[in-house]
Amino acid sequence: MEEKLAPFNGRPHWAKVNTIPPATLQRLYPKMPDYKALLTQYDPQGKFRNQFLNTNLFGA
Repeated sequence: MEEKLAPFNGRPHWAKVNTIPPATLQRLYPKMPDYKALLTQYDPQGKFRNQFLNTNLFGA
């Protein structure tokens, strides 16, 4: 399904499993840098992060 929707720049639902590479996923969200900055500001130790966020947003 992701392949079929790719030409339309479809964004996956955060709660759904997807196979979009992290770099591509981040490009789909224009305000991603702002979101990451807020996460870093309000949760500097990453206490409320999960594996999805670590992998797809922070590359851990």
